Amino acid sequence: MSIPDRAMPSPSATEVLRFREFDLDVAAYELRRKGRAIKIERRPMDLLILLVARRGLLVARADIARHLWGDGVFVDVEGGVNTAVSKIRQALKDSADAPAFLETVPGKGYRFIAAVQVVPGSPPAEPAPATAPTAAVSAAAASEEDARPTFAAARPEPSRPSSARTAAIVALVGAVTVLAAIVLWRRTPATEGAPPQLLPLTTLAGFERGSTFSPDGTQVAFTWSGEAEENWDIYVKVIGRSDVRRLTTDPRRDIAPQWSADGRHIAYVRDERDGGERVRVMSALGGADREVSTLPVLTTIGWSPDGEYLAAGRGPEPGGVSGIYLIPLRGGEPRALTVAAAGGIDWMPQFAPNGRRLAFAACQDAGTRSNCDVKVVDLDQSVRAVSEPRRLTRESLPSVHGISWSQDGASVVYGALEFPFSALWRVPVDASRPPERIELAGLDAAFPAAARSRDRLGFSRSVLDVDIYERTAPAPARAIARSSVFDGNPQLSPDGRRLAFCSTRSGDALEVWTGSMDGTGTSQLTHGPGRAQCAPAWSPDGGTVAFESLGDDGRWHVWSIDARGGTARQLTDEAGDQRSPSWSRDGRWLYFSWGQPGGRDIWRVPSGGGARQRMTAHGSGLTAVESLDGTTLFYQPNVPDQIHAPTNAPLLAQPLAGGAPRQIAACVMSTAFAAGQGGVYYVPCADQAAPAGDPEVVVADARTGQTIRLGRLERYQNTMPASFAVSRDGQTILYGRLVSAGQDLMLIENVK
Repeated sequence: MSIPDRAMPSPSATEVLRFREFDLDVAAYELRRKGRAIKIERRPMDLLILLVARRGLLVARADIARHLWGDGVFVDVEGGVNTAVSKIRQALKDSADAPAFLETVPGKGYRFIAAVQVVPGSPPAEPAPATAPTAAVSAAAASEEDARPTFAAARPEPSRPSSARTAAIVALVGAVTVLAAIVLWRRTPATEGAPPQLLPLTTLAGFERGSTFSPDGTQVAFTWSGEAEENWDIYVKVIGRSDVRRLTTDPRRDIAPQWSADGRHIAYVRDERDGGERVRVMSALGGADREVSTLPVLTTIGWSPDGEYLAAGRGPEPGGVSGIYLIPLRGGEPRALTVAAAGGIDWMPQFAPNGRRLAFAACQDAGTRSNCDVKVVDLDQSVRAVSEPRRLTRESLPSVHGISWSQDGASVVYGALEFPFSALWRVPVDASRPPERIELAGLDAAFPAAARSRDRLGFSRSVLDVDIYERTAPAPARAIARSSVFDGNPQLSPDGRRLAFCSTRSGDALEVWTGSMDGTGTSQLTHGPGRAQCAPAWSPDGGTVAFESLGDDGRWHVWSIDARGGTARQLTDEAGDQRSPSWSRDGRWLYFSWGQPGGRDIWRVPSGGGARQRMTAHGSGLTAVESLDGTTLFYQPNVPDQIHAPTNAPLLAQPLAGGAPRQIAACVMSTAFAAGQGGVYYVPCADQAAPAGDPEVVVADARTGQTIRLGRLERYQNTMPASFAVSRDGQTILYGRLVSAGQDLMLIENVK
């Protein structure tokens, strides 16, 4: 049974609670593993302290919710508890199926089951002076203006009640809505001066994204793929409740909702398939909708604060100008507000709260929507540009994943790709400071949306679980690196006994990990130096691991570290970015991909230091590998880098002694190739007859061109660089297998 709070033991502020290799330092509010601090968010830390203090006892979910949020909480506590438990297991590297620390009691709660030793700790710090309580928020009634339509009425329905009855219904719905908002507001605790908190908004199966808040900040509209991921529609939910209300049911994709400033309508984009994407508007209560323009748009839209205009990006089309267009809701032709650069697009427009500025993404490559900047343009009262667009980002971004404004209009918030994930950033609208990352949002945060009337920031967080599998024919594939998060880009040590891979197991960054091929002895190898570390490569003697690291300047460089751990050493620091290292077979050279203003090519540098040598001359992708005999360099040509999805390309073989490259395969999944004893192994582009997500593996003799099909990889998950590797003898293939994928909506309360 559960125990009431007043009867439950609590740890002393000077205790250190030790279990296995972990120390939970209550005074320092820190979790350490073998003396090294592990980053863990506040609520999971509070829950861990609670569970460890009550070790061996069942702690009910209701007790957990009350301990973490108090009574009368205005959040989705069920999802919040699940998230906190998941983060604890991630920090402890625990498993729900075979727990060593945290046991789930189905339908009841949780129990900490590991033995705990209490050891002396540091004395607690002096308490801070007490502060005066926050004043209660006073409420005042506001008179409502006469309702006036902001666009032409929708098509009449066959049967319509009388005008008096309609007015009564509208009045009743309005009164109920206002009353519900007042009740919900009063349930919300005073937040003035409160610290930011990260909370789950939705925890549905499938993908939820593209959120928008109601004007009072109590509801959120969003796109959901549905549990079966069979159709994308618009849904609405009240924040703090688990139920959702479906607004659209069309079999076509309905995405990117935007709530009007008066709260009466929701605009969204419908994918018309053969006819492109079109903007539609409906009541915030659902029901009939209408297409407001035949202008083909680029997914995301913005609604002006006065309700008069919708803004949308238009792609490059014959006879049309690519840029941001204004769609008047009272009728009339859309007009261009910006003009995109040649070959590029302007899209993702969002109006500032006062309507006098517009932020948008300007991308140089329209096809891949990559190499982007966040820009802002000043507007006059007639919503016409009165300035040239100003660049807010200081470096071009791989891709932009959503744009919003801060509540006060002083900053622009955006999502940007940080291989292979995305992150949220904030930049002042005057660009007086460089963009800063919103750390609380965590990994793979995108599509931000700020509430107009509250300090709330919503966003989508991807949930991607990829494990590393080993395939040795004729035995079935087996998992060798398995967790509840992303594990990818595997590389075998030269002796075939060790594995290096990149993972988000540390919880706050992508890092390089190592372990034995039997799945034991897994440990984190890198701890920085940058925001993300990946693409590990073993030296021929197995003593060193080279890797790529994303610095604070947004550029990638090549580093190396002793395979047993230690201090990393930087190997490249040139302008541009240097990525995806690989070693020559004799260990004399380190190959890497170097992206510069003139393009991207493969280079190499002596492993002991020295002058760089360019290996390809007409553009390349992110990866190159040397053949086992050291005579050939395999690579892909002209694969756009820094994009939101891998791009397929031919596979070429470049003789290292000189000569023109020759084609090995006409189409190979991006970076999915490796050298082995039989030649070059690769994953060809998917064919129509192949099962979805189960591509085959082919080995080609580089000299004769003869190919052999080796079978299929079940649920293969391709990334850049690819989750694909081959042992030197060619008998073992490692690959990333997709376990689950989705997106949830998250909420930062009291965002600063």
